[in-house]
Amino acid sequence: MKHFKTIHLIRQFILLLISLLTVNYGYAASAQDKFDEYMVKAAFTMNFARLTQWPEKRLKASEEINICVMGNETLKSTFTLVNGNNINGHTARLKIISRLNMIKQCHILFISGIKQSNMRQIFKLAQQHSILTISELPDIRQSHAILNFVMHKHKVRFQIDPEKAQQAGLKISSRLLKLAIIKKSIANRP
Repeated sequence: MKHFKTIHLIRQFILLLISLLTVNYGYAASAQDKFDEYMVKAAFTMNFARLTQWPEKRLKASEEINICVMGNETLKSTFTLVNGNNINGHTARLKIISRLNMIKQCHILFISGIKQSNMRQIFKLAQQHSILTISELPDIRQSHAILNFVMHKHKVRFQIDPEKAQQAGLKISSRLLKLAIIKKSIANRP
């Protein structure tokens, strides 16, 4: 039991350290560092969870927060670091999603390596269930996600579409909005 607690504390420390470094300085990533890049994205995702408020009916006080990943295998293996971490009093649980009907159990859904033609249906269902959606396309306007990771000057950055968050019933902290590149998706335009 003591060994498990030690490993858990070390994992939390590493995620915290990565989070602090990425928020303050960004993270230079190359094709060779895809695993490390996804570790940074996992740390960012933990911070997104901490700085997002779900409707009470969607995330009850003692409920676990399900962080789901869909698609890319590297993404799935690196996101195991989030499992068991505390997010505002909720225990984080990693869920690997392979079918559309599994999405309803998610609070956060990170999608990578999925055909863009399938994304609209996935994000529409996610919006109906107040799910914080994350993608990684060159520009959020190509996505239907609330958050989107982009490479900017060889650093991992993120874009937010605040209107999409509001439509999903999510409240994004002003602290997170200050760090983001604010974009509005094509779907939000008149």
